[in-house]
Amino acid sequence: MNNEKYEDIILRELTLEDYDDFYNYVTEEDIAEQFLFNHDKESANKRLNELVSRYKEENKPFVWAIAKGDTNELVGIISFDNVDLNNKSFSIAYGVRKEFCQHNYAYKATKILVDYAFNQLDMHRFEIACNVDNMASKMTIEKLGATLEGICRESKLYKNEFKDRYIYSILKNEWKLK
Repeated sequence: MNNEKYEDIILRELTLEDYDDFYNYVTEEDIAEQFLFNHDKESANKRLNELVSRYKEENKPFVWAIAKGDTNELVGIISFDNVDLNNKSFSIAYGVRKEFCQHNYAYKATKILVDYAFNQLDMHRFEIACNVDNMASKMTIEKLGATLEGICRESKLYKNEFKDRYIYSILKNEWKLK
């Protein structure tokens, strides 16, 4: 993915060589609740193989590795979610391994992908949500300049508890101003 703004980060396709970092990622407590599969090595390997083969078969990435620019090490994952081509809207989901938090990787990766969606795919609306108690994600989203639209009450099951979520958006004409 084209990335002219940040040298310390790249978005690239996931590969089978990412297995160890991918396994560490999907088994971190805060991340594991987001994945709907068992968190053993076999299940993680199967899921990574599915993601890699889907990319190769369809030649349409929907999940990217967030990697360090200098070492290519996987620090997290970012993906298109809920793409609606008729209404030109999309959302993004992301996660960063705990050891790489507080380095702006999620912010930079999201900015790259939103810019790509608006300028290369001609999308109109970007929507993103986070649990109300996820202050790191809230700060990342607000740093992007997203507008808070409201709270979806108890809309996400997380750690066996329904959580309220903030819903934010950015329109293409607002993004051009950034």
